Amino acid sequence: MAASEPAPVLAELTKAKVVAVVGASPRNAAAQVTISNLRRFGAGGRCYAVHPGASSDAGAIPVASLADIPEPVDLCVPLVGAGSLLSVVDAAAGFGVKRFVIPGGGGNEGGLEIANDLKALIRARGLSIVGPNCMGFVSFRNGPAPYIGSIEPGVQAGHVGLVSHSGSICEICTALPWRIGFSHVISLGNEFGLDMAAALEFLVADAETRVIGLFVEGIRRPSELREGLEAAARLDKPVVVLKVGRSAIGRLGAASHTGSMVGDCDVFSGVLRAANAIEVRDVDQMLVLLEILGKGLLRPAGKVVLVGDSGGQANLFADLASDHGVDLPRLGEDTASELRRLFPKLHPAANPLDLWALGPPREVYDKGVSTLLSGEPHLTVFGLDKFLSTSQAGRDLVAAALAGVSTPGSALLMAYGGSDSADPALLEACWRQGIAVTKGADLTLAALAAVDRWHAWRGGSKTRDGARGAVEEAAFEALAEALGDGELAWSEHASKQLLQRVGIPVPNEVEVRTVDAAVASASDMGYPVAIKASRPNLPHKSDGNGVRLNLGSEGAVAGAAAELLAAFPAVLVCEQVSAELELIVSAFCDPDFGPCCLVGVGGSWVEMLGDPIVVAGPGSFEAVRRALASRRWGRLLLDGARGRQFPVDAVAAIVLRLIGVVGSARGRVKVIEVNPLFVRANGVVAVDALVIPA
Repeated sequence: MAASEPAPVLAELTKAKVVAVVGASPRNAAAQVTISNLRRFGAGGRCYAVHPGASSDAGAIPVASLADIPEPVDLCVPLVGAGSLLSVVDAAAGFGVKRFVIPGGGGNEGGLEIANDLKALIRARGLSIVGPNCMGFVSFRNGPAPYIGSIEPGVQAGHVGLVSHSGSICEICTALPWRIGFSHVISLGNEFGLDMAAALEFLVADAETRVIGLFVEGIRRPSELREGLEAAARLDKPVVVLKVGRSAIGRLGAASHTGSMVGDCDVFSGVLRAANAIEVRDVDQMLVLLEILGKGLLRPAGKVVLVGDSGGQANLFADLASDHGVDLPRLGEDTASELRRLFPKLHPAANPLDLWALGPPREVYDKGVSTLLSGEPHLTVFGLDKFLSTSQAGRDLVAAALAGVSTPGSALLMAYGGSDSADPALLEACWRQGIAVTKGADLTLAALAAVDRWHAWRGGSKTRDGARGAVEEAAFEALAEALGDGELAWSEHASKQLLQRVGIPVPNEVEVRTVDAAVASASDMGYPVAIKASRPNLPHKSDGNGVRLNLGSEGAVAGAAAELLAAFPAVLVCEQVSAELELIVSAFCDPDFGPCCLVGVGGSWVEMLGDPIVVAGPGSFEAVRRALASRRWGRLLLDGARGRQFPVDAVAAIVLRLIGVVGSARGRVKVIEVNPLFVRANGVVAVDALVIPA
């Protein structure tokens, strides 16, 4: 069997009608819960409880052994101790069973020896496996549910598919009554068979799944996972991703700034951005987004009207909305006039809208919300903590607001804080009316901003344009042979010659070895000039006092050249250029995802202030723009400021060109770094460059 299962295997598992739960004694709590789940979501299938003491009390058909099952078994769930697992799986395979959900038996249970023996058995028998060390899976709409955790009665079938390496994340989701509606919840565990990429492929193809959530601990097949993300983008299925395990990439080395700035997580973030997936950093963020996307918004997420019952909380919401770029538009005059007519005491009729104390709550909130939704095209957010209240009066107020909602996807119910125990009746009402329920203004607004960005970018994530200006592999080898002059790092002069050969602008410069030659070159170039130390294997010249700037006379040039030539074999006499913005643009080849490019604020303080982003190759102009939009400095580059506009496409062209060159290098270089790239109104120029060979 291959190292991972193709998506069709999961499709077959979700259609299993005959399931055997082995080890199903009355005292095996996990077995009894699994049988209950299979009966609840079995869609007419048959479940066999396999154990000499098995009972029919849970609704399964009791049999003493696998040999007593009178029909072919589609799926086996062995719920036995680690010491018995291998023999049970082997015996079931001997009876023709090919598909298994194995909750135990990973390296966490029974040790690595059993885990390795299980892998060998899977390969020898050609078995399809979910797990081991997993919770199983639940297919809410058509079954089955070979799942060992409890599923709350109010958890609904919906259109959100969740895949998680962590079983506890699945348990959180199956304990959310009347909240996120799921098509499938899939716990992968140790991925001896089904992996994240295959599960994603299955959900992308599944017609019942419209939104996908991924909790990722590791990536076994990076290329296939990326293909799945891009396939979801092509179908306009939003994917929300929480990746844990954030560590630095040591393999780029410390010679370049890039090595200390980019980590595995940054590259993965770049891949997600390229596919217009929504990345989150916490479970609460993921759940809020799945709630909002799963219930569906029919109104734009970036423009909202807040209806509340507290002026202070409304002001907090307005401040946070500004932070997240969510607009609180003015109410239309017709809507405002109608609200003032209904509630003469209302002043002003504005956004946020406070309807508190204008009359009986049921009448005020019902009429007010109905008027607002019929008159305004914006999403309405109810900032009403009272749905968490134990008082009937508070719940009546919220119920009145909900009564004014006639169209699913037009409103959202939010608590600023407080108890986690919400009124089940109100949650059920929100489910039936298509109203998302969230907690926390900052969390809610961050989610709405993310949904708004997803909608804004979704049309352009369906193709990868590829890098511009790549050179052929043979051509790069010839350039490297001619220019490469250092084992640890090429000299700046050689590095910039490479850039110039592939069409990246660099300043005028001359490499010289005497003071007289430096003076003559500066005179020919025109003052002011810069002089830099020049030799191979010198990655950080400024740290070694190897740069002199703004030299405006022959004497200044002669003095600087004499100082540097006393310590270095050569110096660069460079045209002195200026910029309105400095960037670092650095291409490298990630071992999992291939050519990528880091972009950040450049200069000598780049590690501390760079706040970089990664553009995953091959890239596109739009992908670069999307990446820039995720950073404050990037939005400055995109939007301009103080009457200045910046050549964004010129920056994007450099990014794509460097990605192409690194791709052409085929492992001959680790990094090609431009720092700084000067950005000016009339273009860009690579002021310093560094090639780190592999």
